[in-house]
Amino acid sequence: NVIGQDSTNHVITTAVPFLAITPDARAAGMGDVGAAMSPDANSSYWNAGKLAFIDKGYGVSGSYTPWLGKIINDMNIFYLSGFYKITRTQTIAASMKYFDLGEIQFNNGPDPIANNLGRFNPREYAFDVTYSQKLTEQLGIGGSLRYINSNLTGALSTGANDARPGSSVAVDLGFFYTKELLSNGSNL
Repeated sequence: NVIGQDSTNHVITTAVPFLAITPDARAAGMGDVGAAMSPDANSSYWNAGKLAFIDKGYGVSGSYTPWLGKIINDMNIFYLSGFYKITRTQTIAASMKYFDLGEIQFNNGPDPIANNLGRFNPREYAFDVTYSQKLTEQLGIGGSLRYINSNLTGALSTGANDARPGSSVAVDLGFFYTKELLSNGSNL
């Protein structure tokens, strides 16, 4: 609760914010520029249309991030992705992002001992499958189907409020256009 406001419950309005956290170290280290980088095994996160432009036949990428590691020691993000080039113009991929929020103690009042509801380890994950197709040598299109699961409170019941895990599906579409730059008549 914010100081000066009543003591009613305030709902967090952002759903599954872990989906917006950059999963791969390369793009994160460069300031979240994954959409502007060359195609790699993590391209399905940034733009599914880029996958068809990968020049390798297959690849896998994995990363681990101790989230807010200087503040909390048990929050982690795990990301695993891989792709397989079916033909010269078609690529499929799959990825999984897992967010472990560490152990949290739930209370229904100001006294952490008398109002203790128990401890729980919230977790969220998303699993994607992706298909990408080159339409021309410069243009690609791709789509991802994502299953999302968020279990922030377990089966916590406070009488008037019951919290249950949530799940959903989502679809991402991506278009990718690439063209070599010319400088003074020569390719860059």
